Amino acid sequence: MVLVDNERTLAVRTFGVRNRTERTPADPETRFKIGSISKAITGLALLRAEDLGLLGLDRPLTERLPDLDIPLFDNPWQAETPLTLAMLMEHTAGWHDMSRDEFDHPAKQPIPLTEALAVRPASRRSHWRPGVFSEYSNSGPGLAGFLLERAAGESFETFVERELFAPLGMTGSSFLPDPTTLENLAQGYDRDARSPIPYWHILYRPSGGLNVRPADMAPLLRLLLRRGELDGRRLFAPERIDRLETPSTTAAASAGTRIGYALGIQASQHRGHTLHSHGGDGDGYLARIAYSRTAGRGYFVVITAFDHRPLNAMRQRLSDWLIADLPPPPAPPEARLQPESLTRWTGTYQLASTRFPQPGWQDRRLTVSLRNGRLHTEPDGQTARPLIAIDPRRFRRPHETEASTTFSLLPDGSIALQGPLGNWLKPAPP
Repeated sequence: MVLVDNERTLAVRTFGVRNRTERTPADPETRFKIGSISKAITGLALLRAEDLGLLGLDRPLTERLPDLDIPLFDNPWQAETPLTLAMLMEHTAGWHDMSRDEFDHPAKQPIPLTEALAVRPASRRSHWRPGVFSEYSNSGPGLAGFLLERAAGESFETFVERELFAPLGMTGSSFLPDPTTLENLAQGYDRDARSPIPYWHILYRPSGGLNVRPADMAPLLRLLLRRGELDGRRLFAPERIDRLETPSTTAAASAGTRIGYALGIQASQHRGHTLHSHGGDGDGYLARIAYSRTAGRGYFVVITAFDHRPLNAMRQRLSDWLIADLPPPPAPPEARLQPESLTRWTGTYQLASTRFPQPGWQDRRLTVSLRNGRLHTEPDGQTARPLIAIDPRRFRRPHETEASTTFSLLPDGSIALQGPLGNWLKPAPP
C-alpha cells in the first residue's frame, strides 16, 4: 500500500509473505504484477511521443500504418470514422476484448508485439461505429503500443524506460519479467489465496504487463496530482495531464461529460466526489490506483489473491481517506426542461456494445420513461431509477454531483444512451 499527497510520500507498507511455501516476508523490494494499471503508463508514453512529434493521438491510423503481412484492424466505418490512437486507448474502436486464443496464448516468454498481433487479427474488428461507445478492450492499447514502437524506432519497453521510468525514478518497475523482477516477484494466488497461479505473460504488455515495486507508484501519483510536475521538474504540461484524464472520443464526451474512460485513467464518483483511478487484474494479483485532484491525495494498493472482496473493502476505506478532509460537494441545480426535451429520449433501448460477446447479448433491453417530470431508466428485471437533468443531454443520479449519463442523437437518427449502466441504443424510426 502507498499513500501520497501533493508534496510527499506519506506511507509505503508491505504485509505478509512473497510466497506461502517459502514464507519469505514481503519487503520494500518485493515486486507485484499490476495488470491494467499499465494502461496509465501507456497513455503517458503516447502523450510523450506526441510531444516529441513522433505521432498524433487524433490522426487516422491509416496515415502511418506499417506494411505488415497481417491486417492490424478491420473498420467497416473507416471512410467516415477512421480509427485513431486516442480511440484505441479510450476503448472506442468498436472492438470486443481479446479473444480466448489471445488470453490463453501458451508463450513461455513475452513475444514481440508483431507476433502478438498475428495471433488473432479478427479480434480487432469494429462491431459498432467507432467514436461513439467506450467498451473495454485490451487489444486497443496493445496495438497503440506497437504503433508507438514503429514511430519511435525502438521497443515499447525501451521508450518507456527512458522517457518515463528514468525521469520518475521508477527503478523497480518493468514491463518484462527480467531477472531482478523474477527474483523479487511475489507469488500470485487464486480466490482461495492458497492455489498459486503461474505468471501470465499477457500478449499485449502495454495493456497489462507492468510489474512494480510499490514505492515506484508514489512518484507517478505525485506527477498526476501536481499536473505534470515532480520535485521541481516539469515533465508534462498541465494540459497533457488533463488530456490523460479527460475522455474525448465518445458521443458523451462530445456533450461535455467528463465522467468516463480517457487515455488510461478513468473518472468516477465516490460519495459525490470525483476520483481518477484505474484497476488491475494480473491473474493472481488485484490492484488499484486512485487520486483526488481536489484533496491532493492518492493511493495505490495491490494484493496477491484473485479475490475482489478484500480489495474492494480496502478501496472503500482508502477512497474515504482521499476525501476525508473535503466538505460535501454541492450538486448542480436541476435543469427545468420542457417535456418535449425529455420525451425525445424515452422509449426502449437495446444493448449496444459488450466486452465479451455471448449469444443473444443484443437482446437485452432498457426502458427510459418520463415520471413526475424526470427521466427514469429501467433495465430488464430491475427497478426504475431517476435521472436528474443538468442540461438537455446530460444527467446525473441523485447521489452524484457530476453528469454521468448522456443521451446523444447519432447521424443515422438513432439515440445513444451512455453511462455507468452501459451503452444502449434506441434504433432510428423506420
